[in-house]
Amino acid sequence: MYPLVLTLLLSVMSTHPGGFRVPAEDGGEDAALPAAPPPSGGQRSAIDEVLLRERPRLLSMPGVTGVSEGRTPEGLVAVVVWVTRPGATRSLRDVAGHPVIEKYVPGGFHAPPPGGISAG
Repeated sequence: MYPLVLTLLLSVMSTHPGGFRVPAEDGGEDAALPAAPPPSGGQRSAIDEVLLRERPRLLSMPGVTGVSEGRTPEGLVAVVVWVTRPGATRSLRDVAGHPVIEKYVPGGFHAPPPGGISAG
């Protein structure tokens, strides 16, 4: 009975237009994983250009595992740097004039194994 309920629940969640919500382990904010990327109209924004140019340099820094776009609490466009070691971006004040937000990811990001994950 329980495997059937779990299968149905996962099926409904995977087709929900809002995508999955992954709860934060520390009780902080949740991370939303979109079901589909937003439409871009084929043009890059200024922050897209900055990320394209700066991502290789940032990813080469020890402890940095990801780079993305974000917003400060004030609503300013920022560069989010995902790190496996808090303080890894201590030397960065800004990236091309955009503030830096450091997000700690214990253990880094890992892709699921080929063939997916079994729930039972």
